[in-house]
Amino acid sequence: MASTDRTLLRLHVEAVWDLRLPSFVHNDVEMFPDGSQPSWKLCAADQASGRVYIWRPDVTTMQREVLRLRVSEALAFPPIGAPLAGRASRGGSFLGCLPTT
Repeated sequence: MASTDRTLLRLHVEAVWDLRLPSFVHNDVEMFPDGSQPSWKLCAADQASGRVYIWRPDVTTMQREVLRLRVSEALAFPPIGAPLAGRASRGGSFLGCLPTT
């Protein structure tokens, strides 16, 4: 199921932002530098197989660490509209993109 989730995530990001992404082998993915670049530096998604980070190629190692921290802090709280205890949910992943500023 994880590979299906990753494939759907890759296809979604490519379609919405008109990007080309490599296959998701690891949880860190860098966009191809020769394609169009979005206005965000990082797109993160929580999936059953773990958190996936999609990076613009111009993001430095130091910036990546800062952005990872921001994502972890933001996802430390349950999402708005989280299912109530005892209620079934359809599963799925959180997807969030951080702007360049």
